[in-house]
Amino acid sequence: MHIVSLNIKKDSIIFEIEGYHVSQKYLLKGTEIKNKLKLELIKDLTQFENPQIEKIKDFGAITYDGNKYILACPYIDLNFGYGVKQICILKKG
Repeated sequence: MHIVSLNIKKDSIIFEIEGYHVSQKYLLKGTEIKNKLKLELIKDLTQFENPQIEKIKDFGAITYDGNKYILACPYIDLNFGYGVKQICILKKG
């Protein structure tokens, strides 16, 4: 199991994944488009940078369905969902 966390501030978004043999951290940019927060990679903050990550700019989007915030992220689908589309329900905390 992997734990995904997003720390969203006015001027930055930190995206982290922690789990078995995994510790990744990225600085993202958020752009609001039609009731979605579109996420884009700015910089890899991981201790051991992965040159392949620079090819991935689309980190998906956060939407609000009136009840909960949902993250759809191609990066998670590709690296942790074995190519299967994953939906992450975000919890404030």
